Amino acid sequence: MPIKIQKFTFFPEMFAENTYVVHDTSGACVVIDPGCHNSQERKALLDFLSENVLDLKMVLNTHLHIDHILGNRFLIDRFKVPLVAHRDELPNLTRAAQYSHLWGLPDPDSPEPDTFVEEGDVVRFGETEFEVLFVPGHSAGHIAFYDRQGGNLFSGDVVFQDSIGRTDLPGGNHATLIKTIREKILPLPDNTRIFAGHMGVTTVGRERKSNPFLQ
Repeated sequence: MPIKIQKFTFFPEMFAENTYVVHDTSGACVVIDPGCHNSQERKALLDFLSENVLDLKMVLNTHLHIDHILGNRFLIDRFKVPLVAHRDELPNLTRAAQYSHLWGLPDPDSPEPDTFVEEGDVVRFGETEFEVLFVPGHSAGHIAFYDRQGGNLFSGDVVFQDSIGRTDLPGGNHATLIKTIREKILPLPDNTRIFAGHMGVTTVGRERKSNPFLQ
């Protein structure tokens, strides 16, 4: 059955990070990259879950940069659900605490993932299956979640509308990122919708045709 996707853009004054609630007709849902950092943003997320009578099954992280994990501890403590990410992202949890002090932010204090996933694994909740794609370059253990049936890709910070993820942070590599996009993202069907960690929704076909970094 088709999934439903609700996007929240959190911390607009600093990160403008996209958090996604994905749910299906069973009422099961996941939250991808919770960037909610204050009580108002967390309330907005909770209100959506409550108003739609959704049952949170897990929190999924495409990667563990600070802007994508600010709500991890909050959701996991409240709902007692597992956190899913790639093992190679663990060093970013330590770095997140360091960056938070530099930027005058509270330590996100994200727990370590309960479940580590790799390329080819499948994440299941309710009636939905996400295929895990290993897409390094922006960070060492970056993954994406691909809803093949619905034609949706939750890509984190790999590729954006007319842009790509930055590669100047620890674990980033420009050549690796371009290789990743060409080998893992662009072969997907043109009408695959890309729900990225920042900016608006785009499609594989659009980025293949017009993204200046990929020409």
